Amino acid sequence: MIISILYPIDFYLMFIFGLLSIFFYFFSRSENFNYDSCISREINTLKRAAEYLERNLGSSLEELAEKRYGGTLEKIIPIYEKVLELTPEDSSAAWSLRSAYFHAREFEKSARVFCKYGKKYQKDQKEYQKHGMVDYDALFLTFTNIKLDDLKKLSGTDNRVSVASSCLAHAYNQVKEYKSALDTAEEVLKLEPNYLYAKYPLAEAYYGLGRVSEAIETFQEILQEKPDYQKAVRFLMQIYLDSDKPVKALELVKRTDPKDPEIWYKIAEYYYDHHQHQLAVEISEHILQNNRKFKKAINLKKNIK
Repeated sequence: MIISILYPIDFYLMFIFGLLSIFFYFFSRSENFNYDSCISREINTLKRAAEYLERNLGSSLEELAEKRYGGTLEKIIPIYEKVLELTPEDSSAAWSLRSAYFHAREFEKSARVFCKYGKKYQKDQKEYQKHGMVDYDALFLTFTNIKLDDLKKLSGTDNRVSVASSCLAHAYNQVKEYKSALDTAEEVLKLEPNYLYAKYPLAEAYYGLGRVSEAIETFQEILQEKPDYQKAVRFLMQIYLDSDKPVKALELVKRTDPKDPEIWYKIAEYYYDHHQHQLAVEISEHILQNNRKFKKAINLKKNIK
């Protein structure tokens, strides 16, 4: 399965779409950026990219799409369209939809996504990388740095549909449609019981439905398998704090040691609000050892003094 994921088309697309992103970054910074002009330019670029791939790989774009998506392209497109209908700000879902449109020869639709979300996607991915977070669909984007361990965890019978469906389940949670989120995540897990990135929206849905113990258990399963999954650390920590279990929250972050200072700060803030100032100071000092300019921790210490 790993070999099929790393099919050479990904490397060609990594190069081509990477250049497109560099172009967009500089072009979109111009005060003269024009959405319609961007679409026109991008359509022409995508057509040339398709011709380049077909010429150099000796296969039609349809054949390349089959190799890349394994016959799931028609399933994936409506899933990501639904994600964006629910959560229009989800730039990584938009980027996956953009790639799917390209492979389906929907060049204008792909171009519209590129021009609308390009700048936001660049910004959002910097935040993901900064905080060591993983978004569901970004793992299969054409120019994302993919770790082998993540690929192994994603391996299964129908990866790309599972990735898209997990993203959809998360989107349902974002708009508080928890039952739909639960059903969607469970459908993925029926096919792939150990699929890590479907477990996260499952845990979210449990919590949204008031099934707190099941949410905690699911987050613990996720973190046992991937302790550096900071998004899960943040959510589970917040559950503990909301349940007035700060000791469990502190044990969690000490064990997983997240890089995101905001996670540590939430606990420091909790202790400060509950007048346990010594613990608040100790946690703030820990934050400042690795993030000397983190203003929230600096200000919290000043308030205690």
